[in-house]
Amino acid sequence: MRSNISCVLDKIIEKKILLYSNEIDIKKIKILIAYSGGVDSSVLLHIVNKLSKKLKFEFDFVYINHNMNPNNELIKIQANFLSSIYNSNFIYREIESPPKKNKESFFRERRYSFLEDLQEENKYNFIFTAHHMDDQLETACIRTLGQYNWTNLFGIYEFKNSIRRPMLKIKKQKIIDYAIGNNIRWIFDYTNNDSAILRNNIRNNIFPNKNILFFYYLRYLLFYSKLNFYLFQYRIKSIELEMVKQTDNYLLLRKDIFLKLNNNYKKMFLQKILKQYNDNKYLIIKKSKWLELWNYLSKNKNLNNFIMTDNIIINNSKDVIIMRRNNDYNKKIILENNAVWDSLIFKINKVGSVNNNTIDKNSTYISDNKLEEGIYIRNWNVGDYYLTSNQKRKKVSKLFIKNKFNNYQKMYHPIFVDSENRIIWVPGLINSQDLGLKLENNNCIKISQEILN
Repeated sequence: MRSNISCVLDKIIEKKILLYSNEIDIKKIKILIAYSGGVDSSVLLHIVNKLSKKLKFEFDFVYINHNMNPNNELIKIQANFLSSIYNSNFIYREIESPPKKNKESFFRERRYSFLEDLQEENKYNFIFTAHHMDDQLETACIRTLGQYNWTNLFGIYEFKNSIRRPMLKIKKQKIIDYAIGNNIRWIFDYTNNDSAILRNNIRNNIFPNKNILFFYYLRYLLFYSKLNFYLFQYRIKSIELEMVKQTDNYLLLRKDIFLKLNNNYKKMFLQKILKQYNDNKYLIIKKSKWLELWNYLSKNKNLNNFIMTDNIIINNSKDVIIMRRNNDYNKKIILENNAVWDSLIFKINKVGSVNNNTIDKNSTYISDNKLEEGIYIRNWNVGDYYLTSNQKRKKVSKLFIKNKFNNYQKMYHPIFVDSENRIIWVPGLINSQDLGLKLENNNCIKISQEILN
């Protein structure tokens, strides 16, 4: 019986590793295992070690000391012993003392922060944790204790960024049976007896008093959540093309469509599309931050930027929501014939003299020596001003307000400047005549804008 369990678990983990690495040469992958000394991670480490010999990949393992377990030193000794017999690298990290409240949340945040840092530092393809089906049911139970709906009943993800949880569908008892059958030594974590930690209270005091129907109910909630997630994806696909516009530097959402989604849908949708600005990883954002964002987006006016993360900025712009990387706003190109800016193309023609009958806001004239010195197209900067024909300063921002620009139009609208950064044209709004630029009649260049097809 035990040998059958060993074969089954070995095959499950092998299939998972092959699945995770299907686009990578298996011999080139490198895995980091989160090790706690307990039975779950000890079994996972044992199986991965066996498979590394068979499939020829590398792995390391890490013990993150929470300074709560009296067996910490024993776990370190055991880890160093396993490192020597598995011929694998053992990494040790330590977490500072936790606050009196929210210990579980504190440890989780610190733990995954350490794991992500190690992943970047050592270029691991995957980080394996030993979460199993019992952990999944405990999580589902925790989520039902307060207000809940299908969007917060997903439970534990098997895939999240570089994290992989290959034992998530395996019951705890099968892991214990495997450990006994293979003479795997593990160390009991006495912090599991601390019922002040919510998960421990559920495991030690609530679950033992529940009948089998309760566990079927939790499994049903997990299934219900995943089913609704697939339906959500189907629905979003039907409106995504209508709602989202992608440019080189921005993601734009039609505000009227987006705000019709409920807050959970909004959150899931933003997580999906903003991964491209976050190294293809989901954002780690507190609930309070999401609530601040919904309040910010509910305002029907142009507002200052909302700092979502260090990397991502969101802007509420009346009828459109603008999302971009923190460093994507500033853009500057040199003017040449057929220069392209967003949806516009600019043509340069040498015309000699100025034809006053053809002057409009969509074209301007400059002297040819200005073009030789260099003309540039850039986006608007706060504080930009231009000089009128009677040498009065006027802010470009007021020009935008007068023409009822939203924030996105302000951000991407082209501004033409000379080699000394003086504004010489704002296409569609002011031209050389408005600015009173001095032109030599026989040496003029006409610049005109057209819509890019």
